[in-house]
Amino acid sequence: MKRKWWIVVPLLTAVGVFLWLFYKPADLGGINKNAMLKDFASLKKVVYETGTDYLVRKELTEKRFDEIEKTINEKDLDITDFYYLLRTVFTDYPTISNIFKPSGVEEFGKYLPFKSYATGVFHDENIIKKNIELKKIITESNRPVSQVLISESSNTYYSSGTADPKITSSFFKDTNTAYIKFNTFSAWSTKEDMEVDEFVKKAGQYPNLIIDLTGNTGNDLRAWSALLSRIIKEPVNIERRYAMRKSETDGKMIEDLKNGIRFTDQVSDVKTEVTENKPESYTALPEDISGELGYYVKVTGKLLPVSFNSYPYKGKIYVLVDDNTSLTADLLTQVFKDNKLGEIIGQNTWGGGNTFYDGYFYHALPETGFVFGIQGALGLNKDGSINVIDGTSPDIVTEKGKELETALERIKAQGN
Repeated sequence: MKRKWWIVVPLLTAVGVFLWLFYKPADLGGINKNAMLKDFASLKKVVYETGTDYLVRKELTEKRFDEIEKTINEKDLDITDFYYLLRTVFTDYPTISNIFKPSGVEEFGKYLPFKSYATGVFHDENIIKKNIELKKIITESNRPVSQVLISESSNTYYSSGTADPKITSSFFKDTNTAYIKFNTFSAWSTKEDMEVDEFVKKAGQYPNLIIDLTGNTGNDLRAWSALLSRIIKEPVNIERRYAMRKSETDGKMIEDLKNGIRFTDQVSDVKTEVTENKPESYTALPEDISGELGYYVKVTGKLLPVSFNSYPYKGKIYVLVDDNTSLTADLLTQVFKDNKLGEIIGQNTWGGGNTFYDGYFYHALPETGFVFGIQGALGLNKDGSINVIDGTSPDIVTEKGKELETALERIKAQGN
C-alpha cells in the first residue's frame, strides 16, 4: 500500500512551524514569550519562598508581579524590553533587591572575596557569557526605557552611585572641632585611605570630632574600617542580627555563614550563632512576621585597632545620619551606637547594614541569565524591629539638613 506522503509531509511541516513559532529554544537575541514566562516564574518562586522583601510587603510585591506577568503575556517584548521590565520589579518600596546590570556581572565575579552558595552565579562561566552577550544586545538596541515600563518610576530609595569627592573635611577653630564627611563608600581606593590617614593625624588635636554620614549609601566595608580602626585604642564589638525563612535556599545560606564569611580583614574572632527560636529580646518583631521565620542569626566579631598609623581619638565623637544613610554607612552607625563611641544625630537611617553581604544572594534566571540580587535575610535591630523599615534610630533627632548645625550647637553649649 502506498504511503500517503501528500498528507504526511504537509502535516509534519505544519507541526514543525507550530513548534518553531511557539516552543523554539530561547536564544539571547530572539527570546520568546514562553522563555520570559519561565524566567519570571523562576524569579517569583525564589522571592516568594525565600525573599524577606516579600515577607514584609506581600501585597505590594504580589501586585507588582501580577502587573509584570500581564505585561509579558499581552505585549510583544524582545530581550531589551524584558530587561527594562525586570528593572521595575522592586520599585515600589525601599529595598536593595534588584536586577544586576549585565555589564557588571563579569567584573563583580572577579572581585568577590569568597565563593559561596550565595555568590555562585558569578563563578558560572555560562552565566558570565550570557551576560556579556546581554550587555551587547541591550547596548546596541539603544532602546528608550519608557517603551515597556509599567510606570516611569525607578528605584529612588537606594542608589550605590559614586560621589566626587568621596571625602570632604574641615577644621572649625571656633568650636575646636574636626569635621569629616564621607559622601560615599563606593569605589574606595588607596587615595581615600591616605586622605583618612592625613585627617585623623590632625583630628587628635581637637576635642570634638564630627563624622558626617548623611546621604552616604555605603557599599565598601574597607572604607569605614579604615577610619574606625585608626581612631580606636581597644577592639570594638560588631554585631549583626537578622532572621531568615526556612527554605532550601536559606538552608544553604546558613551553611555559608557557618563557614565563616568575614566582614573585613580588620575584623577578627568572627562567630555565627543560629537558632530556630525567636530571642526573647525581640519584642518589637511583629508576630505575623516572626511566624514565617525559620532561623535567627547573629554574627559577631571584633574590629581591631590597626597596628600602624594608629591615632586613638580621646575626644567626643558625633555621627551625623539621615534617611539616606544605608548599607555599610548604616552598619558603621550601628557600631558607634552599640559601643557608645559617639552621639548619633539626625533622622532614622535607611537601614540595610545588618545584612550587607550576609543574607544577600544572587539568582540567575534560567533562560536569559539575567542575575537578580535577592535579600534573603531580614535585618533586625536589637529590639527585633526591622532595620530596613525602621532603620537605626539617632540619639538626637533633628530636622533633615540641620544635622551639622545641631552638632555644632551642642558642642558650643558644652563650652568645648
